[in-house]
Amino acid sequence: MAADAELVVENGIRVDAFNCSSDPDIYALGDCCNQFNTLYQDHLRLESVQNAIDQARTVAAALNDKAVAHNALPWFWSDQYDVKLQIAGVASGFESVVIRGNPVKDRSFSAWYYARGRLLAVDAINDAIAYAVGAKLLKTGKQPDPALVADTRVETKQLLIHAKEPDHA
Repeated sequence: MAADAELVVENGIRVDAFNCSSDPDIYALGDCCNQFNTLYQDHLRLESVQNAIDQARTVAAALNDKAVAHNALPWFWSDQYDVKLQIAGVASGFESVVIRGNPVKDRSFSAWYYARGRLLAVDAINDAIAYAVGAKLLKTGKQPDPALVADTRVETKQLLIHAKEPDHA
């Protein structure tokens, strides 16, 4: 066990940006590790296939003296019969949610999660465009106005054009 190996364990094996544990000879990746995410400025334990694959690439590069810090946007997907759920980002700590579309009437809609006026995540149900736009906004740090997100008369792709540039203060 990790604790028996005297590794730092805090909701998983604590790893650095290169997936190295507190022991420089031990790397951890996937469901068992807890890694700092620069986008969310917090340690996250992500249990997803894509995260494990991305971290495996990070470890392989480090082991081959080509270290590149792991800095991927968390994303998830699931197909449930005729429903495709795609998630960009992590909604933990959200303060408000904006629904784009009508979940009662339509089979395609999205939920946009905000905290302190900042977009945290997008859940898209049968709406690949909302997922793609949300992921791009999250990766660039651009901030879409919640009122525009809610207004379905505005094409989803237009949110990219109207989003505010990130504040790098």
